[in-house]
Amino acid sequence: MSKVNQDDVILLKFDPEEDEWQNWKERFENFIEWTEMPKDKQRGLLLNSLGVKAFQKLVSLCRPKRPREFDLDELLVKLDTAYTTVTFRAAEWADFYSMVQGDLTLEEFAERLRDKTTTCKFPCTFKRQTNDSALSYFCSHSVIYGLSADLMMAIGFTRHAVRFFTG
Repeated sequence: MSKVNQDDVILLKFDPEEDEWQNWKERFENFIEWTEMPKDKQRGLLLNSLGVKAFQKLVSLCRPKRPREFDLDELLVKLDTAYTTVTFRAAEWADFYSMVQGDLTLEEFAERLRDKTTTCKFPCTFKRQTNDSALSYFCSHSVIYGLSADLMMAIGFTRHAVRFFTG
C-alpha cells in the first residue's frame, strides 16, 4: 500500500465549465482539512483557487465591496448561491424519459441514464434498480413497468399543477 504525502496533494482551480461547484467545494474542504490549514489562510486559498470566470463572478456578487472584505463562510455562501442548480422534478423526469440512445453504446447510454437519475429524484425502488447492471436494467420488465408508473405519476402531477395555476 502506498502512502500519500501531504506535499503530493494539490487543489485544482475551480472552473465552472469543467467541474460542478459542490464537487469542487468538497475537494476544497478536504484539502483544508488534510493540510491542516489555519483559518486565517483559508480565504486566501479560496480566492486564489478560483479560475478567471469564477473569480469574475465572485467579484460581481460582492460589489460594491471586494471579495477579500468578506470572510470565508460568506464567500462560500455567495458561490453556493451562484453555482447551485435548482431543478424541477417533473421537468427532470420529462428530460429523462425523452433521452434516446442514438449513436451511444449501450454502456454509455446506461451511464447517462444513471447520471440523470441523480437530478430526477426518483423513488428509492427506482434508484436501486438503476444501480444494477446495465443489462438487467434494460431487460427487467419490472423496471419498464416502474418507468411507466413513474411517468404517469409525473404526467398526473403536471396536469394537476397546470389546473391549479390556470384555474
